[in-house]
Amino acid sequence: MSIPLAVCHGPFGRVCLYRVDRATASHAHREGHLVFHVDGPAGMFDVDGQIVPMSSGQGVAISPWQTHMYLPVVPNAPVLQLVLYIRPGWFLETARRVTSSLKFGRPAIEVTDHLSSLVRLTARAMMDPDLEDPSMEERLHTLTHAAFDQSWQ
Repeated sequence: MSIPLAVCHGPFGRVCLYRVDRATASHAHREGHLVFHVDGPAGMFDVDGQIVPMSSGQGVAISPWQTHMYLPVVPNAPVLQLVLYIRPGWFLETARRVTSSLKFGRPAIEVTDHLSSLVRLTARAMMDPDLEDPSMEERLHTLTHAAFDQSWQ
């Protein structure tokens, strides 16, 4: 089951912190999708039939309307995931490039130290309901665009 622990809405779309303990059904979204492992055992995603690992060193990039589903490696073991649902319009507005569209190059994202730091800061800020985080949108912009660029390398 997916249990939302925190949700943040904004011009970017929404970002959620989920506790997931079982497989999800195959589905698709109109938004672009980035999924990052925060805590718990590793898992996998099926993105259009391609199996992509998700662990502290691997994230998952899903373009709009790509079918995907989460597959746990350890059944019934809760995994904490940071999930970004990225509005394509926001991505285009903030891309700073004329030719950008929200289509990731590949679904497997290497979570570099820089990306890992952004994921941890975002998850920590979302877990503190009393914390007002004025840098959230800028951090999500940096995280989204860094992951996008990395998907094309």
